[in-house]
Amino acid sequence: MPGDHIGVGIIGCGRIFDMHMLGYEGRDDAAVLAVADISEERRCERAERYGIPWHYDDHREMLENKNIDLVEILTPHHLHRDMALEAIAAGKHVSLQKPPALNVGDFDAVALLPYFELYRALVRAKVAALLGQQALYTAPGAKGAATLAHQYLDWAVSQFGRPRPRLVVMVGLSGSGKTWLARRIAARCTALIVRSDVERKRLAGLQPMDTSASAPDAGIYSRGFNARTYQRLRACAANCLRGREGVIVDAANLRRDERELFLATGREHAAGQTACRLAAGR
Repeated sequence: MPGDHIGVGIIGCGRIFDMHMLGYEGRDDAAVLAVADISEERRCERAERYGIPWHYDDHREMLENKNIDLVEILTPHHLHRDMALEAIAAGKHVSLQKPPALNVGDFDAVALLPYFELYRALVRAKVAALLGQQALYTAPGAKGAATLAHQYLDWAVSQFGRPRPRLVVMVGLSGSGKTWLARRIAARCTALIVRSDVERKRLAGLQPMDTSASAPDAGIYSRGFNARTYQRLRACAANCLRGREGVIVDAANLRRDERELFLATGREHAAGQTACRLAAGR
């Protein structure tokens, strides 16, 4: 952002596009420089009307534009997650409309939560400030609205000083009480839990309570499928840490290389790390 001037790119030129453009009118610290939309008619019309220099039919091309610092995503809900993750991977800041994801257990979307939370706080601060402007002639109302706006802004700033997340790796045989203890740790630490049983079945297209009918060491319990499961768990844990959320990996983790997979992920994201080994009683 040279000279503290923010270059903005907008994905989606639908019905809420014009409303968002109002926020950039008259600003000297930010400007919309690019739009992306699959409709040539829409993107060309918006670019011409607002004097936007670049327009793209593929948002991924827009993300390669070095002049773009921040991306606003104004697309249908089912496109939010993937587009936001692509923008983050391209090194862009993201302004995302709700919801960030559509599915329970979508750990990919956890990485978007800080952006979404900050966005909501700033929207509420803006609404409070506007209410304060409308209440200028009633001093108590204006003061209350201003206080509320500052509270939202203070909360947003405080998020940059959040403590680093913690990664807890459960270790133990089936039946040793890993899940029981993981739930209690999560309740105390406000952490998310990634369970191998659930993610293993998810990879196989099954629901958590479905039976796979796989024999031991076969089907979803084969060595190859087990390796896929641990890679999936690692990706889920990484997304939680990227979203500044503590996470507990509820899996056997009996082998050193399995444990190291998660500990390396924790180091990569500067997370505190704890391994918790359980042994089943006789």
